[in-house]
Amino acid sequence: MEVLSPKYPDGQHYILREYLRTLFATAHFGGQAWSDCMKAFMGIRAIPVLGSNFTTLAPASFFLHLYASREPDFGTDREGRWGEVDFRRTLTELGEQRLQMLIASDETRSWVIYLSEDLKTILAFHGRLKPGPRLAPEDDEHDIGHGEVVRDLLPAEFARVDKLDLTDMLSARVEVRDVRGQCYELTFAGCHRIQHPAPGNELVAQAVEIRGPSGRSWFVFRPGEPHNGRVLAIQAESVAVRLL
Repeated sequence: MEVLSPKYPDGQHYILREYLRTLFATAHFGGQAWSDCMKAFMGIRAIPVLGSNFTTLAPASFFLHLYASREPDFGTDREGRWGEVDFRRTLTELGEQRLQMLIASDETRSWVIYLSEDLKTILAFHGRLKPGPRLAPEDDEHDIGHGEVVRDLLPAEFARVDKLDLTDMLSARVEVRDVRGQCYELTFAGCHRIQHPAPGNELVAQAVEIRGPSGRSWFVFRPGEPHNGRVLAIQAESVAVRLL
């Protein structure tokens, strides 16, 4: 099975943890939110500067508008306990000054720091809860192994997974070829999680949509029996199937 992974942006470079440590030491922020933010960044050896599908260098007004349009209030925290109030005020004051955005995550939150364009000062930060329930890989496997079949995606005959295209994670694609040589392309919208198959499980007897005990929809490529190890499974909002 051919697997196409996302490509790094041209010119990708990284800021090393040891350099960030010196910036954190001179920053003027404090409190639990700032401590949690630093801990998240210090857990990563090198932070990528360029994003694959989003802007990381722009005026402060751009980042403020982006934040305000996507998160108009403070969600479940309401009072802005993760740095949102100071963040909005600071970016308003900075106006058209260009900032470099860096992102890191811990178990429950995504953290963002905004550096001056020369990468010498941290000017703002904020955090937000990750969306959705906190589910472990064991929950994924339970969904996949015990889900209720909603529908078949392909004719019930053996097929081989030829390609798994993850270059755009928001719309992952799978190509399968049946025993007659017909090739189908399945494009998944709103892709959240992917379980890669164990070696030998690329030959599938059934492709189905299931609803797991967690309530999530999975699209599962089941090998013929008996099989060992993990199967190809994609958790997504929907799928479109077409004959190539």
